[in-house]
Amino acid sequence: FLMTTDKKVIYETASSGTSILRKELNDFRDRKFPFTFDEKLIKQIEVDRDRFRITLQNYTNKWQLSQEFKDKELDVSKAQDLISKIRELSADRFVAGAGPKGLNAPKSKILLKDANGQTVLDLIWGEKFREGTDDYYFVRTNLSKEVLAIKAGRIDELPGENILKPKPEVAGKTL
Repeated sequence: FLMTTDKKVIYETASSGTSILRKELNDFRDRKFPFTFDEKLIKQIEVDRDRFRITLQNYTNKWQLSQEFKDKELDVSKAQDLISKIRELSADRFVAGAGPKGLNAPKSKILLKDANGQTVLDLIWGEKFREGTDDYYFVRTNLSKEVLAIKAGRIDELPGENILKPKPEVAGKTL
């Protein structure tokens, strides 16, 4: 049955016609909450992705590598972009009753820490899975106890090894 606000008439309808109006508890959940943190607190980034590990430190509002890479230097814009892209993430859905499903031996991890070394955000993702025509990753953060499903494209675009760029050459020498 349906009733509109402009007419005081009750309509009898087929259930298929009302399915787009039906809302479940999941429809009202805050999908951004697991990725809500204060960007200004972040002073250290640790990336462990696809066997690539890097640690970045923010000294006086400038991101720097904590270790040297031969012929590579930090792409500072991608360091800041990494934080922004994480803040833009939201759960496509909450995976009910999943426990650690798809996260045993996580494939990748990004830690964001404050000036005291305390974890602000611990983001892990594991297996990729297909649902319908879309690919998703199982994801979890320290801000939510639940396993999330996030479209693979949004996770794949997080900077990883491409956070480094080739060092510029000067007169045939590498800086």
